[in-house]
Amino acid sequence: MELGDGYIGAGSSPLGAFLEDIKQLPKQFPKAKRLYVALGDNLPRLREWFGAFYHKPEMADQVAAWGSPQHIADEINRLKEAGVNQVLLNPVFDEEEQMERLAKEVLAQCTMQRRRATVRPAARSAGCELDPDTFAGWRLRSPFCISL
Repeated sequence: MELGDGYIGAGSSPLGAFLEDIKQLPKQFPKAKRLYVALGDNLPRLREWFGAFYHKPEMADQVAAWGSPQHIADEINRLKEAGVNQVLLNPVFDEEEQMERLAKEVLAQCTMQRRRATVRPAARSAGCELDPDTFAGWRLRSPFCISL
């Protein structure tokens, strides 16, 4: 690489395309991905959000990780296995509730180098530690970044 010190895949890029793109990068080159997430089975609401934000409701099916906590954890683990270092989790509705559920129900199922995931609110530069078992009382703004 001549320029840059990392690569982040846009949230609007399909996961499969992103995973193909990063195969071209050196293994040690830092990689990140914004991942739109929605816990639960409310696909119509997810499509509504993509329709309002991108004017393309069908993008929900192509770029978002939605469904059960296990499914979303599997998608995060898939990114980790592909060499991704950080994932910017971006709930698209009911943000506070979704972030709390992500911390309690999803992060505990993700393959991480240590028990505690590093979580950084995107609006702040300071990092902080988050243990999914002790999330009560935490107030994060969406999106937030986890280091894998």
